[in-house]
Amino acid sequence: TATGAYPQSSLVEATNGKFYGVTQWGGVDGQGVLFEFDPVTGVVTKLHDFGWAPVPGRPIGSPMQASNGKLYGMTSYGGAHFNRGALYEYDISTSTFTVKHNFDNDGRNPEGGLIETNTDTLYGMATAGGTNDHGTIFEYIVSTGTLTKKHDFNDPDGRNPKGSLFKATNGKLYGTTNYGGSNFQGTIFKFDILTGTHTLVHSFHGPTTGKNPWCSLVESSDGHL
Repeated sequence: TATGAYPQSSLVEATNGKFYGVTQWGGVDGQGVLFEFDPVTGVVTKLHDFGWAPVPGRPIGSPMQASNGKLYGMTSYGGAHFNRGALYEYDISTSTFTVKHNFDNDGRNPEGGLIETNTDTLYGMATAGGTNDHGTIFEYIVSTGTLTKKHDFNDPDGRNPKGSLFKATNGKLYGTTNYGGSNFQGTIFKFDILTGTHTLVHSFHGPTTGKNPWCSLVESSDGHL
C-alpha cells in the first residue's frame, strides 16, 4: 500500500492532459496519497504522502484544478487543530505541496471537494464543526489564502454535508446534507453566493424519495439536477 489504497473520489483531468486523484488510505504513513495518472503511458505516480496530525491526512474528496493551474483539495483528518482537517494546494509545475488552511472553528472533517465559483474564489463544505457542530459552507480566496465561513448548518435546514457543492447555470450553489431536514433524513439545499442566503429545497423522506444522501449533484441539459 505504499502507493496508496482505497480511493473514494473521482479523478480530475488537468490542463496538462494528466489525471489527478487521492486515496484515503495507504502511503508511507497509511493516511492516503495524492497521485498522478498519465493516460498515454498508463503510469501512476505518487506525488505526496498524507500523514498524521499536525500533517493533513485522510483525503476523501476529489482535488480540483483552479484557474491558476494549481490543484486544491481537502483532507478529512490531520491538520494543526486536533484532527479537524486541512485545505491544501499542489503546484503541478513545481511538484510543491502546501497546506493553505487548517480547519478549526470554521468547520471540521470535510468529506467533499472544492469548486471555483469565480477566478480566485473557491467554495467548499465541512462535514462537521461550526456554531452548531453540524457542518459549514465556506469561501476560500486563493490569492490571499483567506477562508471565511458563510453558513452554519443546523437540524432544520440539514446537517453534515458529505458531498461537494455544484454551481448550476442559474449561478446558485446546490448540495446535499446527509442528515437533518424536516424528516431528519437529509436535504437538498441552495446557496446564493451573492446574498449569502441558504435555502432548504427538499427534505428527504425514506419511503418516497430516499434518505441520507452522500453525493454531489449534477445538472442535465433540461436544467434539472
